[in-house]
Amino acid sequence: MSEPTNREFDVAIALARLETKLDWAMESRSKAEEAEKKADQAIYLASENARDISQLSTTIKWAVGIISSVVLGIAGLVVTIVF
Repeated sequence: MSEPTNREFDVAIALARLETKLDWAMESRSKAEEAEKKADQAIYLASENARDISQLSTTIKWAVGIISSVVLGIAGLVVTIVF
């Protein structure tokens, strides 16, 4: 086998650089796909939380209504008994 020429070394170095860039690009793509999955999860959780907050708000409105009715009823009884 003959000694490699400068041109062959240049081609080998260029190929090594291309492989490195390709590896970096593939790694970046993998990270982007992971980020997309996490973003999808976050969107799902946010919509689920919004639904839960809406249900909680409705429950609180009902509780306030019931409690205020009971308190007003007791106050009415107290006023009736005292006066």
